[in-house]
Amino acid sequence: MQKYKQFFTSLYGLTLCAMLAFVNIQTATAQKKKISDAPIQVGKSVKFIGQFTKSGSKKPMATSQKDNEAVFKAYPATAGLMMAVQWKQFHPEKNFIDWESIEKYIALCEKYNVACCFALFPGFNTPDWVYDEGVQKIGPIKAGGQKDFTPLPWDPKFMELFAQDVRAFAERYNNDPRVFEVQITGHHYLHGEMHAPAAAEMQQYGITPQIVLNNWKYWIDLYGEVFSNKLLKIVVSQMYAGAEYADLPEQVIDYFVTKYQGRATLQNHQLNGRSDIEFSNNPPFKILKKYSDRAAISFEMVGSFTTQPLRQGSIEMTVYNARWIGGNHLLYLQHWNESANGGKIMAEMDKVYRKYENMTVEEMKAALKAEGKYVETSKWKEGDPVK
Repeated sequence: MQKYKQFFTSLYGLTLCAMLAFVNIQTATAQKKKISDAPIQVGKSVKFIGQFTKSGSKKPMATSQKDNEAVFKAYPATAGLMMAVQWKQFHPEKNFIDWESIEKYIALCEKYNVACCFALFPGFNTPDWVYDEGVQKIGPIKAGGQKDFTPLPWDPKFMELFAQDVRAFAERYNNDPRVFEVQITGHHYLHGEMHAPAAAEMQQYGITPQIVLNNWKYWIDLYGEVFSNKLLKIVVSQMYAGAEYADLPEQVIDYFVTKYQGRATLQNHQLNGRSDIEFSNNPPFKILKKYSDRAAISFEMVGSFTTQPLRQGSIEMTVYNARWIGGNHLLYLQHWNESANGGKIMAEMDKVYRKYENMTVEEMKAALKAEGKYVETSKWKEGDPVK
């Protein structure tokens, strides 16, 4: 098995200290490289890696590992895995961190030569012992369609305890080439997106736009410091509802990309192929498009091609939309494990991407029109039937 190798290079004049990899994928006839060792350089395109799947953060880690291994076996060209872990899974008891399960997961990625990305989710996923340590517990409060208790994100004791675990993971894996990318978390509620309660619900806790921005900066700088050898990712979405908070997501991303350009990657979990998203009014899409010349871009599907085909749309339009936003800095595409199961969707998306990869975005649009596969607008909306 060819091992991952570390490289140091520059993107837009700033030092990139990150990890790309060689991956040999065993197929029926031959081995092929899946993750290129081509460095990210000033003025050059980011190398598209391929298709990622993700763990089920609500499942026991052992169960998720079996599910993901089934995908790796079914589709050996799987390029990567997003290992999403609940804080209460990682550190379930005050004096116990489940390093064994984490290491098994990372070893699984190594076994199948897939890039491993890591995210630790606090918020609704916080272990109970944290509150016994004096962390301010608020709620139940609604965020991202769910309602639960959570630490106040800017509570000093919460910040102290979660930062300790972030540092602990970094001590073990910052220099480990098996870990490709780390997602910045901390100011989170439901999972790894920016989704948050309505600002009005947080007034009793002293929220202001500046408090939120400063808290985000704290987590960005912590990860930037302790994961000095990794790509860093923020998942961009809507945040606190309220007019004075509308610009916060872009303010966070501007700080992140400006300070950590070269290691900064941006992701969004709302990618779909229902229609041309150039004509949608989606603020996160606009942010990724704006910063796509300074950061690598990746996406997770908004839904499943297999269980939510009307919500997700076509593979061809999904690839087109990813390219329209990501341009020459599209890094990878990420699927729900349920959608990736069996590998058929990932294989088809790889096939579609390769079909059009040498075309410009405008040329791909023209080709899709000629093939009758281009969709300019869609009447589908959230709440409609998904299949």
